[in-house]
Amino acid sequence: MSIPDVGRQTALFMLIFTSNFTRFTDPKKLASYAGVAPFAYESGTSVRGRTKVSQMANTKLKHLLHMAALAAVKAKGELKDYFERKVAAGSAR
Repeated sequence: MSIPDVGRQTALFMLIFTSNFTRFTDPKKLASYAGVAPFAYESGTSVRGRTKVSQMANTKLKHLLHMAALAAVKAKGELKDYFERKVAAGSAR
């Protein structure tokens, strides 16, 4: 809850879904489980289409993280400044 705009509900669900952050040993695995890690659609050497997140991701956790991110970019602070820099650079949608 020390992260801006991460409230009790988001923190509680993070603790539950990750078994107090002991379920995942690798941050990439947690990002994949939460549905925030994009994967390229590849077959052999060809890459087709845009990157997508896994359909097996935890949608409840993804939704909570998405809503926390939306709230964070609206409030004053480091996260809003970072988001605005990325939008200005053309990196974010």
